[in-house]
Amino acid sequence: MLSELLEEHTPKQQDERPPFSIPPATQNYFTVHDLNAGMLGRITKADVTKKIVITYARAKSLMDAVNYYAPRYEERDRLSRGTGPEPTQAQEMDPGLRKWANETIRERLEAVEKDLPGLLEEIEKYLESEGVEAEKV
Repeated sequence: MLSELLEEHTPKQQDERPPFSIPPATQNYFTVHDLNAGMLGRITKADVTKKIVITYARAKSLMDAVNYYAPRYEERDRLSRGTGPEPTQAQEMDPGLRKWANETIRERLEAVEKDLPGLLEEIEKYLESEGVEAEKV
């Protein structure tokens, strides 16, 4: 969903249109990691552990970027529906919001999308080498 919002328009089109709404992450998407973080030390291949931690940090950073953006967009949306100087104030927020969505959120999303398939393969190979059958996701 998030990648579809970001890919809908070319960068030039994105610079010309108002910022778009990205809902905040209001739940914990990292429950499995959080509940099992202590188990990472039991993984005997340090590179697999490192990749898990890096991918988690990147995904968490993405959620933090979305949660930073969302209330600022909501304020911009509120101002845009106001009277007097408020719509102008909303327009003044547009470049910063567009930049945050187009650069920060997109960059973090692309990093996670790039890392995740390889990480899942590494975990699957590791589990097979340890004699554990992994379920295909």
